Amino acid sequence: MQAKSIRVRLLWRLVPVVAVCCLLASGFVYVGTRAELNDALNAQSDILALTIAGLEGDTISLSSFGDALARYADDYLIRVWDSEGDLLVDSRTALADLSGGRLVQPVLGPLGAAWDAREYTLGSGEKILIARLKQESDELVLQVALTSTIPLALALIGAMFTAAYLVRQGLRPLTSLSQELTMRSAADLRPLPNRDIADELKPIVEELNELFARIQTSLERE
Repeated sequence: MQAKSIRVRLLWRLVPVVAVCCLLASGFVYVGTRAELNDALNAQSDILALTIAGLEGDTISLSSFGDALARYADDYLIRVWDSEGDLLVDSRTALADLSGGRLVQPVLGPLGAAWDAREYTLGSGEKILIARLKQESDELVLQVALTSTIPLALALIGAMFTAAYLVRQGLRPLTSLSQELTMRSAADLRPLPNRDIADELKPIVEELNELFARIQTSLERE
């Protein structure tokens, strides 16, 4: 049964549209954010695996790493020293050697202020340094923000245009009544049809019909 109320019509049309737009935007945000974070974590895993292989005096084929490493190779660094203070492995140098300098260049000497580094001392006297570029956090947050904002903005724009169209369609009974009155001549006092009209318009149509009837009665008496 079709709803006759304009409010009900609008609600039944707008609520599903808003719900679908929210679900689509949330889905895009989830997928985009998940992909961005996965790339960052996968790159860290690749660098860690390369460091462990270097400690074992071995290496890993460059083809074993995913595409994420190419994006984040410059952003992370692991160094390990033995108890005598000799450098055992530098992940950045190892990756530069492995890729022939295509992915990254070695960082020689102490790290500068651009790096956020944490150093750990083992019971054996060995030391481990794990560092990342400070700007990497800002870039990652920016990527996540863009991944979230763009789908939400598109969903909002789509919802606005769809809502405007649905409101226009929902108000069609009011537009039809307005057109009916506009097309009438001043002498046309016939009652307006009051069947199958919106509930909100029934009182208006009934009052107009009563007004037309009173005017017709007054004219007949004259």
